[in-house]
Amino acid sequence: LSEEFAGGKEWDLELVSCSGYGKNGALSVLQRSVRPQVVTTFELPGCVDMWTVLSGDQSGSGHHSFLLLSREDSSMVLKTE
Repeated sequence: LSEEFAGGKEWDLELVSCSGYGKNGALSVLQRSVRPQVVTTFELPGCVDMWTVLSGDQSGSGHHSFLLLSREDSSMVLKTE
């Protein structure tokens, strides 16, 4: 790493690579941290923030199992079906 990144601090780095050949080629982005994927946004009165928990198997066929709601005085965990 360059001197800019050698200071021991945690940096938000990404590595972009091209792999494969022809129709099987891909552009891959490798990240050091977990990043949310924003699908939609809306206002819910009384809630400060909300998240979903994605669960499923290794094949990528997941579903949103829980909805977490953060309020000023409490938090709620709702199970989806």
